[in-house]
Amino acid sequence: ATGRGRDPFIDLLRVGAIVTVVIGHWIMPVFALHNGVLTAGNSLATPGWWLITWFAQVMPVFFIAGGAANVHSYTAALRRGGDARTWLAARVRRLATPVLPLLAVWLVVPSVLRDFGVSTSAVALGAGVVGQLLWFLAVYLLTVAATPLMYAAERRWGLRVPVVLGVAAVGVDLVRFNGLPL
Repeated sequence: ATGRGRDPFIDLLRVGAIVTVVIGHWIMPVFALHNGVLTAGNSLATPGWWLITWFAQVMPVFFIAGGAANVHSYTAALRRGGDARTWLAARVRRLATPVLPLLAVWLVVPSVLRDFGVSTSAVALGAGVVGQLLWFLAVYLLTVAATPLMYAAERRWGLRVPVVLGVAAVGVDLVRFNGLPL
């Protein structure tokens, strides 16, 4: 059963995208120990494995479904008499709170691992991976913060909004892939 105002299809898309991301991150790393130094490679560097990425492009699905969920949540808050600031604070708290235990653990874990004799390279690799896996949370928080603005823009300008955003994305790619350094 879903809460009132929830869309089960959007929820299904979100869960499917998250499960695919988790599985993808479990199968990607290839660890090797050379002369006591732990390194990590990427299984997608294996010839032919790049094809998996064609079928596992779930981040757009995740962000589109998340955007739809944000609009449902935001408009429901407005109908209840809430405002954008209160809605945003609740949404950020809901997204950030589960990350706090992970961050708290990784403030302590590196020292404990080194005390138990785990190599510095392995500890650094583990700590780096933990942080790297959270890149999307920062981007998603920006999209959440943009929800009130984008909702207002869509109500004012309609389909022109995604068209302008699409043209901007293509423009960035054209500039980037035609010589502008990263």
